Amino acid sequence: MGLFVKKDIVEKGLLHISLCHQEHDIFDYLVNWDPDALINSRHDSLPLIHAAYFQNRRINYLKAGFKHHPNICGLLFIKDADGTTALEHLYNSMGEDGLINTLFNILSSMKDYPILHHIFTKAPKHKELFAKRFPWAGNLKDHNGRSLQQAILAAGPNVMNENEVLFAMLTDDQIQEKDPITTLFPFAAMAVGEHADLYRCFYLLRRHPSVMDKRSRVNLTVRHQSRKKRKVSK
Repeated sequence: MGLFVKKDIVEKGLLHISLCHQEHDIFDYLVNWDPDALINSRHDSLPLIHAAYFQNRRINYLKAGFKHHPNICGLLFIKDADGTTALEHLYNSMGEDGLINTLFNILSSMKDYPILHHIFTKAPKHKELFAKRFPWAGNLKDHNGRSLQQAILAAGPNVMNENEVLFAMLTDDQIQEKDPITTLFPFAAMAVGEHADLYRCFYLLRRHPSVMDKRSRVNLTVRHQSRKKRKVSK
């Protein structure tokens, strides 16, 4: 008899089996050992969250997903073979109230999970539903240190098109604030990528042309420091 190894969790469908037998301690142990099994396991060729028929199993999968994969919004945007996300699948199978109440019960106790960042950028058609139930999440920052507005700007013009109200509400301070990851000002974020939006780019520049001066000063400082380092090295 061979030893029990990590890959058996996925290959033998142990997460599904443990919940079928209501062995929650075993389920938690297995997920802690291999968090990716939540994503990679299949039952009837479906991701576990898509295949879950009973509400208690859905809740177990969702809770574990948010715990172990918070940066990708747990399991909500895992796709099946047809490209349907778990969010859409649950919305269709549970209904609007069933889905939002389930997520509210899971996330409301945390009060520090930036659910709106994910919804506004990945599923904007549901943004009003989620904003109504999770208003406190609008002031949070995500794992990259981005505000909700910065996350939307970083996602590109196409996502911004789905969130035009937030674009119109950008404050002067937000327009002059660099993205913590790309270090781009908002006007520059609108001007890069396949779907660049020069109209929005120029609009932001007209509101605060001083950001160009800030960028120039930073570049001059960097070049000056580089020259000083080269002189010292010589």
